[in-house]
Amino acid sequence: MAVSLFVTAAIVATPRDAAHATSSGTASVLIDEISVGGPDGRAGGFFELRNHGDRPVDLTGWAVFRCSVAGLRAKPTSPEIDLTGTVLAPGERLLAAHMGWRGPTAGETFTQSLPAEGFGLVVVDPTGAVADGVAQYPNTPAPTQSECARTPNLPATLAIGLSESWQRTDDGWVRAKATPDAANATAPDTGPPSALRIDEVAAAGPAGHGDDFVELRNTGSAPLSLEGWRLYRCTARGMLDAGTLQHEFRAGDRLAPGARLVVGGPDFSGEARVRTATSLADLVSGVLLVSPEGLRGDGISVSSRGDTACQTGDDKLPAVLDHRSGESWQRQQDGSFAVALRTPGARNAPGRALVDERFAYPSSPAVALSEVSTDPGIDGVARRNYAELGNYGRASVDISGWRLVACGTDGFRRFDDLAVVPDGTRLAPDDTWLAALDGTPDAASADARYATPLALTGAGVWVEDREGRRVDSVGIYHRNEMDESVDRVSPCTKGLPLPTFGTDRLRGETYQRAGFTGDDSVDFVPAVATPGRIDERAPVELASLAAHALAGARAAADTVGATTLAAAHAAAPASGVPARVLAAFSGSSGAPLVSRSLDGETDLDPAAPALSRDDGYGFPYVRLRIALPAGASAVGWAGRTIGRSAVRLSAWDRDAAAWRALDEAAGARTAHSGTADETVSLTGRLTASQISDGTADLLVQVVERRNAPAADAAAIADPSDYDVAISHLTDTQYYSEAYPEVYAGEVAWIAANAAPRKIAFATHTGDLIQNWVDPDQTEPRARREFAVASAMQRVLDDAGVANSVLPGNHDNKRGVSNDLFNEFFPPSRYADAPWYGGSIAPGDNSASWSEFTAGGARFVMLSLPYAYGEREIAWAEGVVEAHPDANVVISTHEHVTPKLRDAVATRSTSSRWVSHADRLWERVIAPHRNVVTVLSGHFHGLGAIVTEDAGGLEGHTVLEALADYQEFRTHTGERATGFQRLLQIDLGAGSLAVDAFSVALDATSSHPYDYEQFVPDNGLETTPSNERPWRILEDGLQQRYTAADDAFAVPLALQYAKAVETDGVWTDDGRGPAFDRIGIRSKASPRVQ
Repeated sequence: MAVSLFVTAAIVATPRDAAHATSSGTASVLIDEISVGGPDGRAGGFFELRNHGDRPVDLTGWAVFRCSVAGLRAKPTSPEIDLTGTVLAPGERLLAAHMGWRGPTAGETFTQSLPAEGFGLVVVDPTGAVADGVAQYPNTPAPTQSECARTPNLPATLAIGLSESWQRTDDGWVRAKATPDAANATAPDTGPPSALRIDEVAAAGPAGHGDDFVELRNTGSAPLSLEGWRLYRCTARGMLDAGTLQHEFRAGDRLAPGARLVVGGPDFSGEARVRTATSLADLVSGVLLVSPEGLRGDGISVSSRGDTACQTGDDKLPAVLDHRSGESWQRQQDGSFAVALRTPGARNAPGRALVDERFAYPSSPAVALSEVSTDPGIDGVARRNYAELGNYGRASVDISGWRLVACGTDGFRRFDDLAVVPDGTRLAPDDTWLAALDGTPDAASADARYATPLALTGAGVWVEDREGRRVDSVGIYHRNEMDESVDRVSPCTKGLPLPTFGTDRLRGETYQRAGFTGDDSVDFVPAVATPGRIDERAPVELASLAAHALAGARAAADTVGATTLAAAHAAAPASGVPARVLAAFSGSSGAPLVSRSLDGETDLDPAAPALSRDDGYGFPYVRLRIALPAGASAVGWAGRTIGRSAVRLSAWDRDAAAWRALDEAAGARTAHSGTADETVSLTGRLTASQISDGTADLLVQVVERRNAPAADAAAIADPSDYDVAISHLTDTQYYSEAYPEVYAGEVAWIAANAAPRKIAFATHTGDLIQNWVDPDQTEPRARREFAVASAMQRVLDDAGVANSVLPGNHDNKRGVSNDLFNEFFPPSRYADAPWYGGSIAPGDNSASWSEFTAGGARFVMLSLPYAYGEREIAWAEGVVEAHPDANVVISTHEHVTPKLRDAVATRSTSSRWVSHADRLWERVIAPHRNVVTVLSGHFHGLGAIVTEDAGGLEGHTVLEALADYQEFRTHTGERATGFQRLLQIDLGAGSLAVDAFSVALDATSSHPYDYEQFVPDNGLETTPSNERPWRILEDGLQQRYTAADDAFAVPLALQYAKAVETDGVWTDDGRGPAFDRIGIRSKASPRVQ
């Protein structure tokens, strides 16, 4: 491995877009200078605003917000300073400093220091528009994508001990000695070229963590005076201040041409001209030479992640040295650095690293790791902490002198051996060799025992032969994002590391061999422990995993809907005569007709009354005046309606001046088109007050059905009891990360049950993956997880199930970028689907809409991403208004907060600065009656808000529902419950029933799995962290929810096709009873909450 470090002046060019332009007549307030500290330490931090325009600017209503170390912007309620009443004249500066500031008088102060590891500032004008932004964060190995700037970051390399700041110039930003409340520097502070170079560095060595050294070399042709030169170290947090001075050279210190000078750490095992009291940090370190004039000389950072103040630009050396074998970073003849065995005080060696990044298993593997486990002690559970070798070849192998070396929580190989195979040991085919932790159940029969356990919070095992060549290794370093957002680098890891939490320890699982691809996350899978037996489990192949789940789901779904109701057939009463229709009218009303007639009715041909229809919110009717034979009182109507609509026969009562119901019945089957093809027969007996001069007025009208069986069902209803269903998935990120079989089970159930359970659409409300949320996270693991999510969602695509996805905060780095989401779920993926309506922009599927018709109702499904703003809200308004005849369901990631034991669910408006549920409600939901439901996830838990007459619109009921089960846990503590929701819509009853269920757990209630939330791991055995889920189980359930939160129903007025079409009207002949059935049947009332 060779790495080039280009030593250049610290100048960072930044684009000057329209928001940053300065021109005549334009006021432009920009951030002009930033500093994380000075001689007073971090209390010396400040930033400076300057009016670059040519007119005064009143900053009242303006705000400056900070971005945190993680790149996240502060809430609107937390501005950095108060700008009320501040007016900046042209060219004037406003100095804002930390409250401990001792420099020039500051116009404003702030309380929290600016972190050297990374921060950003953004200036927002009174309209909310961003006027300027700047961010200093690492750009390598992956840029921290902050919410304060879209331009490249300024490197996080300011040295507090040198009083440095970043200062704006016409050519970009320069790093120079701070100039608070004064004119900025025009060029970086750099000293004249010097022959003094850092030639070799190592932060530790074979003798331990203090066995570090730095080698300086005079690369010139003349003796070099070192008087006044200072050598600084940079801390594990990248800091350089007065306390990190390692050594200052005195008068008379000189270095001959080509000579080397070794500065040794406190436990350096070699010869050193200078000794230091403080060792370099192992994981993140750096060294910097500073000239007698206080100017930067040569500097080096060693870090696989963060910047340090010891580096000049973005470049740094990765922290990959193997300290156990004595590796160091050494300058090569071309100026680059390479890893080689240390040569302090001697000529540098050519690069030769212990870890060969091109490692590959042989085509016919022989001895390799078979099984590994890192269990801590858990009460009542057998502790599995061991590493097992297995011979996968066909011949015996002599493994005499082979070594097993543990990699520690820091990722480095430990200095001591885990185990050494005794001489004369041969491993036969399919045989194993086991090294186990002393005192564990497996130690008694193990071939070797060790005293220091493989750590729960990060460990690896390295296997080398007698000559020290790597035979195999495995790394277990992927932690929960809150514990470590980026995987720890380790020589033990091949490809991506395994999760520290990926085995179910309460079920006795370990990691076991599943393949030889050279990628740990693929080559090992969790399974119940089998120490002493060679393992080769089936690898996790997404296609086969999905196919297996789908086959099982289809088999289970075969019985659904087997008892389909036959169509009803209307017929004339057994003994009756056709009634003579004297007049006929059709109309529609928003509720059952109260008055005798309505304005605007349509006259119909009495001989053949035509169909009366309403595809919106109204209830169509036919009003008939019939002639009755003398003495007749029985009447009957036969005709057709659409789907499962209820039809009521009423007669006008002149005494009550009202319609009196005679009979009511409903169609038997869900509509498959807008055709009135469900037959209905109604009969009744008239009273004297309903007959006038031998005539009667009859009303046949579609009405809301008074029973809603889906609402009363104990679980998901029988499909015959509702008209259309919508599936809701959300926050499946842990399944993409570590439990793909759970994700497969979810989508397989939807695909298999789409037809029998009338699932017309499946919407996913975001967080498809886990590890694309923190601004510094890198792509490899995110891509792996997106590949899982994509394969699982494709099960729905391939099955022809209409579906939608959207990016949650874990899919778009909290709203910073949707690029990776769009790479896996672009508009082109859905463009040919008949239900796909379109996306917000070409190539951008972060917001999209789809449509479908089911049960005689038209729906538009509208998806909005996490961190939507004005652009998305305006687009959503347009989609909703363009489809007034469709029922609109909005899917978005963040909308409703969870119900708690002491708080009701609310709309999310202040969680972060991008929380806009109030704006979505005010502009898209409340003013449009056709928006009926909003589905969301994001917040851990459940919550629902039901609003009647939303927006002041009568009949506009809206359900806003949260269902995020990501932190619900199995009873062994795994975040793999697999809960999802099915929304069952009974159009004729005006009811929406919601049910939760889990295929993985075969459960219909989620609340018994709502355990207390985990906390970040602090290393204590009692911490209820994600790596110690048994501690979470000990804390018990949160008791936030009951069965009523898992299964509930709400009344919902939807637009759908309704009709009455008359086939015949009958009466008796006046000579006696005529009809077999007289009167209204009783109906159960629907369940409404």
